[in-house]
Amino acid sequence: MISSALEKHYRYNGEMDDASETLYKGTRSILEAKQILKKLKEDNVLIKGNFECEQWLLKSPNEVYNTGIHFALEVDDPLHRYTIQQSIWKQTKCWAAEKLVTIEPSSVQRYVYCLKRALTITNSFDEANIYQLNDYLTNLESEYVRDDIIKSCLNFLDYSDLPCREEYLIELRMVRSRYRLSQNIRTLPSYPDVLKFQLILEYFINIWGYEEKFAYFPILLWWKLTNVIPLRPSELCDIPRNCLFINNSKFYIKLPRKKQKGTLKKLEIIDSVAINEDMYRLVVEYISLTQDYGDSKTLLHYKASNAFFRTNYWTWNRDPLIFHYNNLNSLLEKFYTEIIEKKFQIYNLDRITPNDTRHFAFCNLMLQGMNALTIARLGGHRHIESQYHYQQHMDYFTESKVFHLTKTIQLNKYSEFHEVVSNIELEQAKTNALRSRHSFDYLDEMEIGYCTDRNKNCESEYCQFCQKWWISLEELYAYEDKLRNISELKNQQIKVRLEVMERIRKEMEYDFQKNTYSPQDQEQLTKESKLLNGDIHDLAKLQSYLDLM
Repeated sequence: MISSALEKHYRYNGEMDDASETLYKGTRSILEAKQILKKLKEDNVLIKGNFECEQWLLKSPNEVYNTGIHFALEVDDPLHRYTIQQSIWKQTKCWAAEKLVTIEPSSVQRYVYCLKRALTITNSFDEANIYQLNDYLTNLESEYVRDDIIKSCLNFLDYSDLPCREEYLIELRMVRSRYRLSQNIRTLPSYPDVLKFQLILEYFINIWGYEEKFAYFPILLWWKLTNVIPLRPSELCDIPRNCLFINNSKFYIKLPRKKQKGTLKKLEIIDSVAINEDMYRLVVEYISLTQDYGDSKTLLHYKASNAFFRTNYWTWNRDPLIFHYNNLNSLLEKFYTEIIEKKFQIYNLDRITPNDTRHFAFCNLMLQGMNALTIARLGGHRHIESQYHYQQHMDYFTESKVFHLTKTIQLNKYSEFHEVVSNIELEQAKTNALRSRHSFDYLDEMEIGYCTDRNKNCESEYCQFCQKWWISLEELYAYEDKLRNISELKNQQIKVRLEVMERIRKEMEYDFQKNTYSPQDQEQLTKESKLLNGDIHDLAKLQSYLDLM
């Protein structure tokens, strides 16, 4: 039987993403890990052990036996005898404690064990031993063990502050690309449900009540900021309260990153990013709104949001002057439950996690035609190759842009909120989308459909992508197959253009010390980006007709 403590505090996901939601922050992370373990012990989840102990004994749901997580510094196995560095084990314990918030103990036990094997083989991720880990993983017979070790290492290294973390991440992702299990491929939420979330949020902020605004304003800031700047949830939550400044009439936001100069092999780390005026004013509005709730070390105000929940909704009680990333997780879950489901009666959405928007932001920057150096600096990476992991989502992202534009074109006469969530408006749109031929002053019959422009100012190779093209409902059904073939050709053209942009980005010459790049290559990348976005709009226009059938 699962204890009430487990039911109260755990919403087990069972698995772990390759990317970490948090970063190791030294003493602060150690204090937070100790607080997590203290809370687990108070609730009879942690049976034995504390942060300093070599073993934690925990209750697990649906398990007959208790789970032991071992942190012995001395590793003795048939192939390796090795003493793991004390500093590495501190990071490992902090990482494991954070995982116990959302992952059941037996899974955390497995991940720690797999990480221990990698630490032993690499001498605590020493740069000289990268290829030894590669060889070890390549020669493993069990693909499931290999995948668990890779997953554990990817998440831990993404969390850690080890000097060679990015070098190992790049190598591990290359190994994973050769052996990845299909069931473990990282998937993002379905883009129709992402669009629904966006439209509901945008509608909600225009009607929210006084208490709702205080409680859920952090969700709006998370959505707006992290879809533009590729931040981890913990980075967003660590943004300082006094984070805004203006320089040369440009608006900036300070990030919780330690500024570092570029070297021959590593990129510069920047600690502030330019934002537009709308974003600046949104942050100013939130700071002004919450200032009466007292001091806060972080931009997001813990006391302001918590004041309007009748019960303590936060999973863990930490410093009330800090908004922790688990608070963001809890608040997002509450937004889905209380607002989307109870208030708007919309159920069974594929839920977004706080870390998903970091993926969206990287893809958005790539779609805009930014070069790899600029993207890496915005993402807090010291190596160009670290961002290539996010390119696997570019097909998803372009498809989501097409879907969004398609719905916008179809239903531009209706409020954004009802565009997606109401089938009634969709049916009405079907009858209104195709205008009567009598509403046009001029019609010239084409191979498919009609041109409505006397001057024939063509906008595209295919008439179907031109704004001046019109088709009757009868012809739409008659030429459905041809139109779908044209749509597929455009889809393939988009894929080719994505490949071209990826090649330009990878082959571009960069100077990490001077933060410069080839202007000629950037010009070509910008040109391809404009063409790509034009292709996306063309496809959405045609798809808006085909979806009405």
